Amino acid sequence: MRDHLGQFQIAGNLNFARGIHLLDDCEGAMNWILMGTGLDPSVEFIPEAAFSGSHGMALTTNEIGPAENDTATAYKVFALPESGLIVFRFRFTCPVIATVKTVAISIIVGNGTDVWHARATWNQVTGAITYLNAAAAEVASGCSTQITNSMVWSTFELTIDTKTHLYKHISIGDSRVKDLNVSMFNTGASTQKLVETEIIVKAVAAAKATVYADTFYAGEFIDL
Repeated sequence: MRDHLGQFQIAGNLNFARGIHLLDDCEGAMNWILMGTGLDPSVEFIPEAAFSGSHGMALTTNEIGPAENDTATAYKVFALPESGLIVFRFRFTCPVIATVKTVAISIIVGNGTDVWHARATWNQVTGAITYLNAAAAEVASGCSTQITNSMVWSTFELTIDTKTHLYKHISIGDSRVKDLNVSMFNTGASTQKLVETEIIVKAVAAAKATVYADTFYAGEFIDL
């Protein structure tokens, strides 16, 4: 395995490798942070949600008094990367496909001056992926996939450059858009230096929506 420049071999403990910020196969303690709407959105590691190994993440929207567009978000926070490049990817499936409206992958970057937001959103009904542009509008990416079988797992990936504040790549399943080079959304001023990676689930109607996800990775290396 090589680093993001393709120059150096990486070995040893990958969780402590320079440039790797998140590796989670959901086999340890569940320590993601949960946000959401309603009374009881949830995130947990359960056997039924596993892509490989014994556990995966189940991310579920509000079940008590559910409403259309309820959301559940699981996120992690880490320091700014050295190279500027960040890729965030995971595998996911929808155990009850019709209850899920969207699944989004989000990266929020605080660089000590501003906060920049990148988000790619998969629409369960159309299969299309949109991204959040510099004007905070959802724009078609040209990337799409249809998930019609709850046994099918898809890999969802978003790559950005935190120094130029540009989207680089978006991919889902066998569909990829490369070298977008369009600006992320500037949400305002901040003195914080951090990167927040999120997976966001939205319900299609007044019923809970659940997504199973596994094998999370965030870092500066594209080809892990």
